Amino acid sequence: MHTIHFYNKERATVLQFTDFQVSYADETIKTIKFTGNVNYEGFQFEGVLEAEAYDFKNLADTLEALHQSKQDNASFNPLQSPVVLQFANKEHHIQVKGEIYSNLYTTHLEFNYTIDQSFIPELVADIREIIICLAS
Repeated sequence: MHTIHFYNKERATVLQFTDFQVSYADETIKTIKFTGNVNYEGFQFEGVLEAEAYDFKNLADTLEALHQSKQDNASFNPLQSPVVLQFANKEHHIQVKGEIYSNLYTTHLEFNYTIDQSFIPELVADIREIIICLAS
């Protein structure tokens, strides 16, 4: 299955989402379970996360608008998942802030890094590819 990679400015993977599986909470809400892996400055986290299909679509749309300078921020903050990602435009670079919590919310990892705006189209394409694959 496909992977969504979140790179730092050296193109090293800081965060990746893999192993996407679709389930339905009810007939109208498509929930996506996936594995999140963080590798940041010697700290590592791996866990199963959840988001609605809408969360991925919203992330792709807002990142695209951020890249086109139509807005200054984008975020991924699913209600069911202990992960938060924020992207902010800072003078031709994107500041990325992430937070991830353990399943019992007893451990918290926060990470910050900067990427070049040129990384955004590839990230958006990866997210949209996952959306298409999960729709079929």
